[in-house]
Amino acid sequence: KHHIIPSITFVAIMTIGWVLFHYVADQETEKLDIRTQVISEQLGIRLSEFLNIRLIRVDFLRDRMESKPPLTEAEFRNRSLLVQHELPGFQAISWIDKNGIIQWVSPLATNLPAVGLDLSARADKKAAAAFRRSSLYQIDTATPVIQLVQGGVGFALYLPIVIDDMIEGYVNGVFRLEELVGECFGNTVRGYNFDVKISGQTIFLRGELHNFENPKTLGRHNFNFLGLPWELTVVPGSSE
Repeated sequence: KHHIIPSITFVAIMTIGWVLFHYVADQETEKLDIRTQVISEQLGIRLSEFLNIRLIRVDFLRDRMESKPPLTEAEFRNRSLLVQHELPGFQAISWIDKNGIIQWVSPLATNLPAVGLDLSARADKKAAAAFRRSSLYQIDTATPVIQLVQGGVGFALYLPIVIDDMIEGYVNGVFRLEELVGECFGNTVRGYNFDVKISGQTIFLRGELHNFENPKTLGRHNFNFLGLPWELTVVPGSSE
């Protein structure tokens, strides 16, 4: 009796403690799962809006190019620089003539290799394909991930300028992906790692690689931008 009762009491206390420990751990895991999914949705929506705002501003510039009197090169550059000043993340904003040759580029100093480029002959094959699609169907298109002639990895937008049912040129927005996504997120995300993909290809990775290896908790947000599938994956960092 002197040994059995204390043993039973000890086992009962240990069992209750074990159950409580796992209950609290499960609750914390569930909270972390929910928090991670919420953060992934918030970041995904932020990135989607970041891209769409820039598309809208390039579209406004295209509308002005379709109006009379036509913009001069100086006016185009001034308007482009204003957009780039208000909305960081652009590598360049260009005007492409109806033959597919880049004529005006802003800012000029950092984009000289693009001036005079024939998209059908000298551009990245994926960029040329997106441009042909825009020309053939008179639709706004975006390239997949491409090697920019200015250097680095990015993607481009082609918005046809249509006057009297005829394409008279294109407004072209170019983005360097690392800088674009970095500008969007800045240093506001703490305690989490995230991976941004376009069509399954990672274009931006922030955080510790080992946290992406078989993570127990992750959040994912998908959206479509001009026909391209974007995917954002978020996992807790080591501190979590």
